[in-house]
Amino acid sequence: MTGDGEPRSTSFRYTEFSAPVSRKKRKNSQRPRPPLSTEVEQCRAELQQDNWLSRWREIVKSVPIQGPSGLICLGLGSPASSAVSRAQLAALIDLLETLDIAKSPSKVSIYDPVFTDEDNTLFGELGFRISPGLVNKQDERGTTVFFMPHCDLELYDAVLKANWSEEGLRNLILVANRLEDYVENKPARELEGKAPYVKRIGELVILYASINTTHRYEIQRRF
Repeated sequence: MTGDGEPRSTSFRYTEFSAPVSRKKRKNSQRPRPPLSTEVEQCRAELQQDNWLSRWREIVKSVPIQGPSGLICLGLGSPASSAVSRAQLAALIDLLETLDIAKSPSKVSIYDPVFTDEDNTLFGELGFRISPGLVNKQDERGTTVFFMPHCDLELYDAVLKANWSEEGLRNLILVANRLEDYVENKPARELEGKAPYVKRIGELVILYASINTTHRYEIQRRF
């Protein structure tokens, strides 16, 4: 790190994420609701049919992640209450399989204060560790993936702050909104007050890919 606390020659990596939204509408809102696990699997099947998951896997494979030590999921929302959250969970499950973390689900820590009992039951069935509170510090033993779809700016900043060191940023993979949008679209003074670490990340960011709800797909690399 430099004398003013800035990491030197560090590449912080992240993948922009936007959850897909199923284009299918329920024809009968009175139909008995299936188990949450079934709803998530149905969502995965729809995403696979739309080729969204295929593009998602290409994104994941484009990022040089070797044996991540774990994954922390923040801001997922409630899959029991939200179709978007179910889509994000479907993407998360596919991510774990692609990264070969699915075989060790205890490496996955998940937290959102809006989780319901039904959500927590499903996470338990998946083998995830349900955190009692916010965890924003990565495992120091290796690369940690933070899965943070559409979180608040302040939460992204808190994660960056907690891991703000040359080694910490090098071992951090963030699946999130496009951080540069905040830097480009918010006044510098406002950003400095609300999210100084997002503001400081600047040229340290490498954006590997982006994917959004309209299935537009692009690969962007920065070195």
